[in-house]
Parts: sequence; structure tokens; C-alpha cells
Amino acid sequence: TDHGVVQAFPEAYGAVKKTGVKLIPGCEGYLINDAPIIVSDPGEYRIDDTPIVVLDVETTGLNTSQDEIIEIGAVKFTLIEEAGVLKPKILGKFQTFVNPSSSIPEEATKVNHITDKMVEGAPDINTCLRKFTGFCGLDSILVAHNANFDAGFLRDAYEKNPQLIPANPIIDSFKIVKTILP
Repeated sequence: TDHGVVQAFPEAYGAVKKTGVKLIPGCEGYLINDAPIIVSDPGEYRIDDTPIVVLDVETTGLNTSQDEIIEIGAVKFTLIEEAGVLKPKILGKFQTFVNPSSSIPEEATKVNHITDKMVEGAPDINTCLRKFTGFCGLDSILVAHNANFDAGFLRDAYEKNPQLIPANPIIDSFKIVKTILP
């Protein structure tokens, strides 16, 4: 057996050809798990008996260290069985604008259609995070499409408020779709 490659096979074949020994070539292989991480912080949850919160955040840009959350939206549901089929039962909805510390850039408004006027008078991020954490609870599974973006902004905001950091698992629906339909 060669290690990870087959470069010794010609030499081995030449050596056994003179002796009459039967060569059974083999190769040691290496496995790399290159599958995307679909669930972060999985914990001990079962999707069929745990509340699920599908969320989306809108921001002033794409950089978690420079830009801010300006809206958090979510739907909380549980799966119930009806005639052998799991169906969602909505438990609640959550939506809040977040008042950022600066004006919303024009480029962001073109994407998310949120204006300075819409966030004027909205609560600050600390207040919104407390309400959002209360809405989700610590027993729910969070789901986001492109969770690295949404969860990245939420994690950054929570890191500035360590008393609020939840440990909910997060499922990335975008990675599920890309895995199923590459």
C-alpha cells in the first residue's frame, strides 16, 4: 500500500513481475470533511419538538465591525403532526426597527428600503436585543438564510452586551439549499 499516492506502483509491479508474486495494489486515502457547517452550536435539540425561530436582520452595510443592525424580524413556530405530516404552528412574530448611532447610507437604503425616518425614535440595539432574546427564548432553534451574515451581526451586537448572549443553535438554510441543489 502506498501512502496517499500511487507513485510506487510501477516499481512494485516491476519487482514482483520477476518473482511471480501476485501484486494487489492499494492506496492509503485521506478524507477531508469539506461539507459546509449547516448547524452551529447544535446542542441537544430535536427539530420536531423544539420551537424554531426564522429570522432576518437588515443592516447599514456588510461589515459587522463597522455597520449596524437597523431591523430584526422573526417568526417563531413549532412543528405539529397532522395526518402524519409535520406542519408549522405559528407561536409569534417579532419585528423591530433599531435606531443606529449614525445615518443609514444611501446604498443600504437602496437594498433594504429602510430610511432614517423609519428608524427615528426606534429603540437602541441593547433594548432590541433584550426583546429579541425574550422572544426567542433559550430553548429555540434559530434559522437564517445565509446565517453567517445575520448571526454574525447578532453575535457582534451580543458581544457588546455579554449579559444577553444566547446559546441557541443556528441552522443556515442557504447552506442546506446549496448542499441539496449545488
